[in-house]
Amino acid sequence: MANCTLSRSRRSIATRPILALVTSSLFPYLLFLDYLSMTLNSAIDDTQISGRWIQISFFIAVVFFNLCLATQVFSVGLAYFYNSDWWNLHILLVRGYSGLSIILLIWVFSMPFPSRVQSLTASIPVLLGLQFLTIHLKTSFPLAVFHPLIGFSLFSVSTTLVHRTSQIVFPNHNQDSIGKFQFF
Repeated sequence: MANCTLSRSRRSIATRPILALVTSSLFPYLLFLDYLSMTLNSAIDDTQISGRWIQISFFIAVVFFNLCLATQVFSVGLAYFYNSDWWNLHILLVRGYSGLSIILLIWVFSMPFPSRVQSLTASIPVLLGLQFLTIHLKTSFPLAVFHPLIGFSLFSVSTTLVHRTSQIVFPNHNQDSIGKFQFF
């Protein structure tokens, strides 16, 4: 019975294209080479899985950044139309999440993302810098009039970045749902 099992395993190994060239006297070495190739393929798969989790984490951070922007816009509306105390939240949010834009910038260039995602991510700190300048620079021309326009551009870039990153992280989901109306 043991010979039958051994001969089946030898046949399965011998049917592999690269291993079929080697005679049965090298069977122990074949097992070692087979183990080695599985180990190397496993390491490659682990790297791909690790890269995938990094992309998913980047996507989560981009969604969080976009939610911070939406909350900030909401807080401005509350401060202007309801109670001026909400203005403090507006200022605290920008101070809190502006550092995330630098982290996203480093993150996007440390992983192989498409150039469109890289350029969208790179534009976020630039737009945040322009937001800061339009409020804090005092010139003869009131630069503060550009603050809401740049804010709109910032929100548009951030939302587009969420969309583009979701297409990279979840490619099959986006292709399956093309042309279909889905609630979830």
